[in-house]
Amino acid sequence: AASSDIIVKKPKNDTLKAALAGKYVIDIDMQNRLIDIEVEEALKNSGIMLPEGNIQSDKDIFNVLLLVTDINALENDRGSDDMIKLCSLNLKSGEVKLISFERDIYVPIPGRELDLLSHAYAYEDAALSVSLIEHLFLIKIDAYAQVDFESIPPIIDLLGGVDLELTDVEAQALNGEVETNAWTESAVHEGWNHLNGKAVLAYCRLRFNDDDWKHQERQRNSLRACKKQLQELGNFKKVAVLREIFSMFNSNIDMGDISKLILHATSLVNGSVNNLQVPDSNHFEDVISCDFVYETTRISNFIFQTN
Repeated sequence: AASSDIIVKKPKNDTLKAALAGKYVIDIDMQNRLIDIEVEEALKNSGIMLPEGNIQSDKDIFNVLLLVTDINALENDRGSDDMIKLCSLNLKSGEVKLISFERDIYVPIPGRELDLLSHAYAYEDAALSVSLIEHLFLIKIDAYAQVDFESIPPIIDLLGGVDLELTDVEAQALNGEVETNAWTESAVHEGWNHLNGKAVLAYCRLRFNDDDWKHQERQRNSLRACKKQLQELGNFKKVAVLREIFSMFNSNIDMGDISKLILHATSLVNGSVNNLQVPDSNHFEDVISCDFVYETTRISNFIFQTN
């Protein structure tokens, strides 16, 4: 069927009605499976050394791929990913593990040969980003959550702002004293600052003063600061704020999983946070390449504590 003859919709028993209308119906699960098949074929033909084995999962671990895009995904132009993080939630222990994937890793994208990982969202929405990371690193992703730049400030302000420690160079950049790509409306200083939503977004977007590894570190710092701010809220307020934050995301997390996460919200908010950067900063060339076998082992050890 031509692409114009395909209707993408949630699973329903509408196949006969659509067939009579001369259309083909592809439910969401089938659409995702088709993307998986395309990814598997692209990886097979890429010549890249890939890890062997099955995609790993654990019933007590809920993995969410967090995508922050530079354009509103609910509009026609999806934009590309500025932040790609796997948020691994251990529902049993309350431990949170964050894996930052470099946005400029070169990966095989179906129909486009090698391209940046951050471009996957623009081509096929979150489903392609999910499939690529699952197959390249053998890690099961249970759901994704996407938000655009414009939604970050209200989320931070909903928490009452957050505390972040700035270096002298970061403070100068945010004050517009050195050439950069983002700045704050109010002056900041070296050391600890209480920042509102717009200032946090500017901090997360800084990238001209160092490298992308520091860029990713600033994003992790912001997530940790949000978690710390949540810890200071009462339980009732905490749940109310989390529900409102969830509503701001474009996500495939179903109501059952949301209820499960809300049930474990207190332990997850109060649990420890650990971080992993992929690829390891010692494993890159002029363009960011990735030893997928090596990094898959690191991720497996990090999340599942395997050897």
